[in-house]
Amino acid sequence: MRAKIRLDEQRLLSIPPIFDISKYDACKRWGVLEWHRAIEYRVFLSADWKKSTKREFDIEDVENIYVNYKGHVENLIKKPFCKYTVHSVGTKRLVRDYTVADLFESLDDERITSSSWVDKFNSWNAMDYFTRYEIEGSRELVNLIEKMPTWKMMQDVYGPTRSATITINMSGDDEAIKKEFSAWLKTTREEMNLKKPLGGINEFTFSDWHNDRVLPCFDLLLYQEIHNGHFKLSELNDALFPNDKWPNKSWHDENRLRRTVMPNALKVVSATTASALEKELNTCSSNKLQE
Repeated sequence: MRAKIRLDEQRLLSIPPIFDISKYDACKRWGVLEWHRAIEYRVFLSADWKKSTKREFDIEDVENIYVNYKGHVENLIKKPFCKYTVHSVGTKRLVRDYTVADLFESLDDERITSSSWVDKFNSWNAMDYFTRYEIEGSRELVNLIEKMPTWKMMQDVYGPTRSATITINMSGDDEAIKKEFSAWLKTTREEMNLKKPLGGINEFTFSDWHNDRVLPCFDLLLYQEIHNGHFKLSELNDALFPNDKWPNKSWHDENRLRRTVMPNALKVVSATTASALEKELNTCSSNKLQE
């Protein structure tokens, strides 16, 4: 038998005793490499958790899987600066996505591990080319194989991705190709929930991230999500900013946390930021090799 993860009953949470805002002071000394590792791992863990809540597992494994996720987020809070590792993962348009059909037809052997996708392709491939559009009930399968981008299939099999493959009709006019590519890029980034790469990342950026409590705030938000509960705003504010003294504290809690701190944490700890930091790392490595 298989079952989905059964979340804890939704309730009000207390800040976990293991949380210590002073542990995040290590961020003051971080550079590109450390911020990249910390953000990339959190992006992976958050996305993987969301995907797991929609999947079914062997019923005897479900409880252990949930416990493992709780353990991962608690480890983040215990050791926010660990060296984390992410274990990854026919049209006339001038620019188009490389489709599932393109991928399978280009392979000499079976390299996609998901049997469900292999079965879908084989069912589609078994249809006669001239009649597959007329077979009752086949339209959904035809669209799935012939129109779905490979990045969406890979995302379904392996989890979140930031890579995509396209094909370009090189006989097209340069300006027309550029125009179609720009439109494709905008649409695909939106579908991947990515934003334009960040620019101007430097030590001042890192200082702002630390002062804005980006990592501890994200960690506590992920903690409450996995534990299916929520913190009181006042407790969350005290945990993140224990030394702040405000004359109108309740008003400041609601406005700063809801409008600034929490949205900023979710914005910074994102695939877009991880990609920008990775680009910065590659640039630094390239410059060192040239020296």
